[in-house]
Amino acid sequence: DDDSGDNGRLKTVYETGWRTLRWQADDANDDLLVYDVAFRAEGDETWYPMATGLEEDYFSFDAVSLPDGLYRFQVVASDARSRCNVSALDTTRISEPVVIDHTPPERVATAPDRAASALEVEIADQLNPLREAMVSIDGGIWRVVNPLDGMLDERRERFRIEDVTDGQLVLLRVRDAAFNVVTYNLSSQP
Repeated sequence: DDDSGDNGRLKTVYETGWRTLRWQADDANDDLLVYDVAFRAEGDETWYPMATGLEEDYFSFDAVSLPDGLYRFQVVASDARSRCNVSALDTTRISEPVVIDHTPPERVATAPDRAASALEVEIADQLNPLREAMVSIDGGIWRVVNPLDGMLDERRERFRIEDVTDGQLVLLRVRDAAFNVVTYNLSSQP
């Protein structure tokens, strides 16, 4: 089974928790380039190796092996294999900060407004903006719920869920930009 597209590159496949680093490098004499990949946490000075001697211009890894935080990735390209280390050249590139986030958004506060048959809830995420909020009442269909400021684009948002009465099952499902999803039962107050 051939997984390559028209240009001979592999198809992109998405799998939860996995990240793929991609880069471009050219050698003026068409020497074979090999790559070493390393990482470090933002603010750390030590580079930790991830892979050495890669011939592909990408590297996929299970990001679950790294704790939540900001990281930089380093790629060193070398033509040493073609030159037998005699006059080998290499170059290094370091990525912009990359967010690794496995933690779903948290419910910060819930406040019922019984007079208006509504609930207000505040949701926050440590590292990524929120990207989706859906509500289901009494097992009904999931529907979009918009934040009070009208734009779902921050790491902390407040939502108002209308037409809620005591005794109803109110579920709120939220997702952050890293695809971490959590569902909260708002019927039971913290």
